[in-house]
Amino acid sequence: MMDINPDDKYKEIFIHTPGPSSDDNYLVLYFDGRNIKKSGEIERWIRYVGKGTVIIDNWAGFWVSTEKYILDKNHLLKPVPQKIYYVDVKVTPVRDFIIYNDPFSQKEIGKINAGENITVLSYESRKRREKPYDPNAWYLILSEKRILGWA
Repeated sequence: MMDINPDDKYKEIFIHTPGPSSDDNYLVLYFDGRNIKKSGEIERWIRYVGKGTVIIDNWAGFWVSTEKYILDKNHLLKPVPQKIYYVDVKVTPVRDFIIYNDPFSQKEIGKINAGENITVLSYESRKRREKPYDPNAWYLILSEKRILGWA
């Protein structure tokens, strides 16, 4: 039992089940005084609960995204979409690729060579998404030469 929002009259029950690959899944319920109702479902790892907010960490292939959910006026957990997600992962690519001025232009500003150490700083999706990764994603890259570009 947890209390997502101490300013309301409800306490929430988080029912945990291990999902595929040992991913955590939670069914979130609350009691309105007469009935048990569903607030929502959350996948992955809960990091913070309180002040009307649930923060989770979610594995996204090679990095961990942080997702925020809030309780709406109907006591339903709703995700708060982010335009950009913080990544901060150091990687060494196995093949060359081009970096661009921004995710929506084709203006090349440099080339990342295979074996060059880079830092993936952030992630941006071209479309609103349901998952923390998609094939239309763009990553902000910091090269060894300290050049910033999108790939």
